[in-house]
Amino acid sequence: MTTRIAPGVGANLLGQHAAERNQDATVYVGNLDPQISEELLWELFVQAGPVVNVYVPKDRVTNEHQGYGFVEFRSEEDADCAIKVLNMIKLNGKPIRVNKASQDKNSLDVGANLFIGNLDPDVDEKLLYDTFSAFGVIVTNPKIMRDPDTGNSRGFGFISYDSFEASDSAIEAMNAQYLCNRQITVSYAYKKDTEGERHGTPAERVLAASNPTTQKSRPHTLFASGPPTLPSVPQANGVAPVPPRPFANGVAPPAIPALRPQPPQAAAFQPMPVPGQPTWHQQQPGQTLLPPAMPPPPQVQQFRPAHPGMQQMPPPPQDPPRPLPPPTVELQPPPISAQEALIVNALCALGLAFAFWIANTVYSIELVTHSSLTLFFIWIIELPIVILLYSRYRQNRKQCTYLRAVGRGVLGVPVGALLNFLGAVAVGAPLTFQYLPKTVNWALMMSVFTTIPASCVLGSSWADWRRIFAQTKPKGSIEYLICLPAHGAVIGAWFGAWPMPLDWERPWQEWPISVSYGTIAGYLVALVASLGFVLAYGRSQHIKRE
Repeated sequence: MTTRIAPGVGANLLGQHAAERNQDATVYVGNLDPQISEELLWELFVQAGPVVNVYVPKDRVTNEHQGYGFVEFRSEEDADCAIKVLNMIKLNGKPIRVNKASQDKNSLDVGANLFIGNLDPDVDEKLLYDTFSAFGVIVTNPKIMRDPDTGNSRGFGFISYDSFEASDSAIEAMNAQYLCNRQITVSYAYKKDTEGERHGTPAERVLAASNPTTQKSRPHTLFASGPPTLPSVPQANGVAPVPPRPFANGVAPPAIPALRPQPPQAAAFQPMPVPGQPTWHQQQPGQTLLPPAMPPPPQVQQFRPAHPGMQQMPPPPQDPPRPLPPPTVELQPPPISAQEALIVNALCALGLAFAFWIANTVYSIELVTHSSLTLFFIWIIELPIVILLYSRYRQNRKQCTYLRAVGRGVLGVPVGALLNFLGAVAVGAPLTFQYLPKTVNWALMMSVFTTIPASCVLGSSWADWRRIFAQTKPKGSIEYLICLPAHGAVIGAWFGAWPMPLDWERPWQEWPISVSYGTIAGYLVALVASLGFVLAYGRSQHIKRE
């Protein structure tokens, strides 16, 4: 039975009696809520092992503690158990930090700092610690960046290991894996006050390897193996012995002697008569009375013995184990810088200008006089420019070559033209023989503005198509160059069709002249707007990396 020492006498943990404390069996508890008391810490940590003392330093003026404390256990094994079980649990909504009080703070930060991105909002510091502590010793609390007003997670955090071996193992095992149904990214974090330089450089590794105080603690990976086996020793009650709890240093706690007293030898018990069974005789003075021996239970035969005349049948052949399917990895298109986005949009705009120049200068035609032929020049000149540019930013470059992306763009021409043609007919485009070539060329031009870039970059990924065009949720910079111009062309066509039924008697009110002007104007405006979104997206990613 453990005798509880009053928390008030915990002042001997610091001060003149600090030398009497078992430093190796003392843990440091940090990030405490102001309402946490010594009694509450005692009740919490006594679940991990016998507690000798609890001390929470307090301010002498306000009598409030300073957010940390110390808990001394009876043995070092109990302290190790408390660190593995109670570290990062939440008290009053704040994850507490539990580590050895004797830990050297100067040798912790070796530069093995990781950035964990795309975290689910349900992932907290405790789950992050439990997941990544299997690869090595985490020297500081995992930090999840949160909104200062709402406290909600911003989707990324940081973890620091005590060695680069642990951080390399974490990156290799956890990058592109799923945590709470969301694929996370694990990489080395960017250094402070540097531009684009990450941790994990060869210089940091050399310094960490030459540091003699680098800790070599083992991660708590005991969940990966079963409990240790013990020799079968017969017990008095027939119950198998319970294996001792293993610890990180491989030492089991000392056996606790049984406290149950043995019954007296001279005590006599009155037997209870049972019908059908012989009764016990009364014990005479000086005579030891034993109950009648019970017959042993019959042996249950587990398998039927083979008949002497029967031949032993060979075991059935077993199929070779099937290989596991490869993990599904969410494909992302390569990032594009603001300068590249400016070049892509500028070339697309120059292609439109060149098409109008060819129509007006070489053939002396325009949309009002020869709308069908002018639209043909627009899409036939713009089509190769769009396909050749956007195929460079295809996703999954390891499996999709540049020529394959170009082929996807070419195959997307008739599909996109058919969709735009049916959409134009659905909203009232004429189907007579006079307007049919105009409608076809307009649909081909619309496919160049809307579906061809997505065909080159995304291919046949229906989930990405629906996310960009139906939900309007682009993820990367190249997807902004796909989403915004496509929506701008559709909105411009809608506004261009608005003056057609009015009785202004203008020559450009005929189908598809005004709609074509609105489509081109909306496409050009969206090209300019997409540059602003690419700049804002790049700045937000830079802030997250910092």
